[in-house]
Amino acid sequence: MKTYFLILRARPVPGNPNFGVVPGVSAYFWVRERRPDGAMRRARHYLKHQGWGLERIELDAMLSGPALHSWSENESAAYRKAQEFGISMFLK
Repeated sequence: MKTYFLILRARPVPGNPNFGVVPGVSAYFWVRERRPDGAMRRARHYLKHQGWGLERIELDAMLSGPALHSWSENESAAYRKAQEFGISMFLK
């Protein structure tokens, strides 16, 4: 399994506490999957079940790792969470 990083632009849907308050967010994902298309499918599914609707893909799935990026402390924590649970989402 590899870890992929991707960014999806999303808006809150009815039932999400941010609906009508936040116009949209960039959802940063780290996903452990075999292939980039699998990582994208899994991230889209996770996004939907967290109460967000996909607007567009800001960054397609790409290989990720601490040596490949300069991350903030929160982003590094999200990467570690994906190593443990298989997926993590960080909203910006």
